[in-house]
Amino acid sequence: TVTTADRRSRRQNTHVSTSEWYYSDLKSHLCSVVRRSLLLGCWWGPKNIRWPTAAVLCNQLFSKHYILFPDSYQDMSLLCQEDSGHCFGHCSHTHSRFSDWVAAASHYHCPQTWVCCCNHSLPGNLLPRLLFDGGPSPELFEHNARSLEVNAADIQAAVLSHWHIDHSAGLPKAAQMISEAKAAAAAAAEPSKHAAQDSSKTGPADTAESTCGPPVVFDLHPKRPIRRGIQPSADTIIPFNKEPEFSEMEWPSTKVECHSEGHTLQDGCFYVSGFIPRVTSYETGNPNHVSLWEEGGDYVLDEEVADERYVAAAVKGKGVIVFSACSHAGIVNVMKDVQQKTGKPPYAVFGGFHLAPRDTATRIEATVADMVKMEPSLVVAGHCTGWRARYALCSAFKDKFMPSFVGSRFSFSPAT
Repeated sequence: TVTTADRRSRRQNTHVSTSEWYYSDLKSHLCSVVRRSLLLGCWWGPKNIRWPTAAVLCNQLFSKHYILFPDSYQDMSLLCQEDSGHCFGHCSHTHSRFSDWVAAASHYHCPQTWVCCCNHSLPGNLLPRLLFDGGPSPELFEHNARSLEVNAADIQAAVLSHWHIDHSAGLPKAAQMISEAKAAAAAAAEPSKHAAQDSSKTGPADTAESTCGPPVVFDLHPKRPIRRGIQPSADTIIPFNKEPEFSEMEWPSTKVECHSEGHTLQDGCFYVSGFIPRVTSYETGNPNHVSLWEEGGDYVLDEEVADERYVAAAVKGKGVIVFSACSHAGIVNVMKDVQQKTGKPPYAVFGGFHLAPRDTATRIEATVADMVKMEPSLVVAGHCTGWRARYALCSAFKDKFMPSFVGSRFSFSPAT
């Protein structure tokens, strides 16, 4: 039993245990919110997909300027496994319905993680597949990947947008699943390979690498913090969970590569940015955000989150599609960087725009105005965008705007 006095005492400690007071304070509220959402018919998504409700709801319930990440999403995610009877994960969704939903369910915050395999056509029917971030928990990644029937052996590269536990925690599990899937594929291919070699009297069998391809690159920023967190006051640090080690993503069929500069992956199919230039006057980072760079050291103010990167791919005859996971640099800065590099603004923009927290909600009007000037054909927002920003984006972009949901699939065909 945790009393109100106990909870107040914990919050006043210099280092608050995130999950301890999180569970005691929020579980009853979350149960209530989930039930209310289901009754309103607005907890949308495919059945059996677990939603990481904890972090995405707590900042809406209490209007905090930070999001907390508990040690395990297992208990909280089970709260919303019921099927609401609605699935708007595809493009049939209309903006008017979304506007009605925002008005009716302003406490709701879009699901936080998305398992994203980005497909891009190349000659010869080759489909490079890139995994962008791994979500906040290994269990959540595995559950969603299996529910969405993602074949881990088909993933050919993985990129971490930035070191935040809600993006990085699932990547070690992704590396494990990829390696195990490739090993299974290699084992299944061996009998037929041996039979073919016996009939042709050729040399020894090829290696597993030739069977399943080269190791899958896990593309990470080299500057990894031990932890990150929020410093709401001078004597209080709220730490996030520890970031995964580089070694946790090294498996027999995977390898880690570290990049801080812009570069391409998979024969130039995908572009991974380096540092995103901060050019707007209002996108000024994360207030009170801190990082711990050395074990036993002190947390350092780190409002810029300079290791954040975006991913982009070009569709012939249409333009560049950009994926910005959290937009700590500012989504307008991301779009302007694409424009500076290619000469044109993005054709489509996906991601979290980090406009939900109280400290950044003041940027919504300027952000939407500048995005409208660049005239993207599609804006898909989720994660940390927030309901206020999504409403503003929906009002500005009309049918060109969609909220992002787990299980969504988007197809872009080259212009003829």
